[in-house]
Amino acid sequence: MGRPGDLQYEAEILDLGSKLQVVATGLRKIEEGQQIEADEAEKLSWIAGVTKKIQDNFAPSRETSKELSMMETKLAARFYKQVNLLQIPLDTGFSKRLYTTLASGGREFGLRREELKRAQKLYQSMANSFLISFRGDNGQL
Repeated sequence: MGRPGDLQYEAEILDLGSKLQVVATGLRKIEEGQQIEADEAEKLSWIAGVTKKIQDNFAPSRETSKELSMMETKLAARFYKQVNLLQIPLDTGFSKRLYTTLASGGREFGLRREELKRAQKLYQSMANSFLISFRGDNGQL
């Protein structure tokens, strides 16, 4: 990722915000008992891998860490900032249930209803953060 004003950077920021918005929408639909679309299931699976990689990379017990791409580094920073702001406990049980739900594309429900709401709020907050960042970089959306 580049710098604000760089078209590639701006496209990546907008793409991340859009993908995260689809993830949040998919989680909301699951929580409401609605059918999710194929694109939502695909984005849930995508964010599962990214979230797992982020959590594995920053786990204090890991001696070696996976290298994160620039996109994953940006996501990691926003992920942990939003987890902190929303006071979401990232205990092992929640993380595993979140991964199960996301990785299955919403076909398996590892999260309880209140956890689905927290996860949806987390990814919605991350999407908003990227989209606000994009708007701030350009002055408009």
